Amino acid sequence: MGRRKRLVLFDIDGTLVRTKGVARAIIPALLREIYNVELDVSAADFAGKTDPQILGELLALAGYQANGHAAELADRFFARYVERMRPALTAERITVLPGVRPLLDRLAAAPDTTLALLTGNLADCARFKLEPVGLAEYFAFGAYGSDAPARRDLPAIALDRAEHHTGHRHVGPEVVIIGDTIHDVSCGRHLGVRSVAVATGGTSLDALRESDPTHLFADLTDTDRVARAILD
Repeated sequence: MGRRKRLVLFDIDGTLVRTKGVARAIIPALLREIYNVELDVSAADFAGKTDPQILGELLALAGYQANGHAAELADRFFARYVERMRPALTAERITVLPGVRPLLDRLAAAPDTTLALLTGNLADCARFKLEPVGLAEYFAFGAYGSDAPARRDLPAIALDRAEHHTGHRHVGPEVVIIGDTIHDVSCGRHLGVRSVAVATGGTSLDALRESDPTHLFADLTDTDRVARAILD
């Protein structure tokens, strides 16, 4: 029997890097400019959500009533969001989380293993967060918040893109989603994929444990142990 192929899908925020609240600093001004909405987003829950989902929840929280121009306004919001995120995401504002580089090196060298992204970030913002700290080169493709507003829809998109890149259709436990929220754990469950939860974001170990991931770690520093969980 040949070695089983693996598709390893990484979340970004709280899993690979932290960005010191850059998005929270940018969003209030854009809500004022595009929607004439004043809103304190400091306590809003962004964890594990796509950027379009976050925008929708913030507007609902502010009591904003959508109109016939909703799609146009959202496009304008995200165009300006991307414009402002690019200069704000300098290497000094981005922290690579412990154990990430050694783990990515180990997985990139593993036979029949493909690394990709599965993130609620818009595709451009995902790149902005990874390029300054030298992590973008590990990921040839991904599924992003700009592809679908519901995180549950992103794993199937990632599988289609993986098949295009590799010529292999990854199924079920060949696929491993790594993330720091309960949404990372649950989003691919309907496809039978495995999950690795890591408590380096804002979700506690206990909360992650209750979401029933395949594997659970406090962080990614034990490269051997984490790699075995992903590849075995």
